[in-house]
Amino acid sequence: MNYKIRIQCFKATPYERNDQLFLTMDQIIPTKEVEDYMIRIAEKTQDDIDNKTELKNRHIIRQKFWGELLQSMNLKSKLFQNISAGKYNWIGAGSGVRGISYNFGVSKNYGRAELYIDFLIHSKLKIGEINQNEYDEVVEILDKKLEEMWERLDGSYQIDSGK
Repeated sequence: MNYKIRIQCFKATPYERNDQLFLTMDQIIPTKEVEDYMIRIAEKTQDDIDNKTELKNRHIIRQKFWGELLQSMNLKSKLFQNISAGKYNWIGAGSGVRGISYNFGVSKNYGRAELYIDFLIHSKLKIGEINQNEYDEVVEILDKKLEEMWERLDGSYQIDSGK
């Protein structure tokens, strides 16, 4: 079935009735139930092959896109010079400053550029450099500052240049 070859075995039973000869044909290999099962397995296998081909094509397109983007970025900045084009839907590079990175992401329907800022405040709380009250105070200040500087959009923020 995987190679689109069907092998069947039939049992032929001749019989006579009123001077007429008849022949009944019964499929014995594979049984009907097994054949139905084999057909479903073969169809699933073919679907899996088609999906892998689609993934490979998507990865090829994505890798070409990243290659072109990285080539363009490397003309403007050295941040991405050690980053290779890959098959994943994102690439990122550190800024050289702890907790700050630049990321690009793509999907079938959109692309995005990210500035990721980790204030490292949570890790300081975890290792005991600050207590819970200090943590809550810093988070409140950061939230207010972000609201002052950034305009909330659908699921993201942009710098509000009017403030």
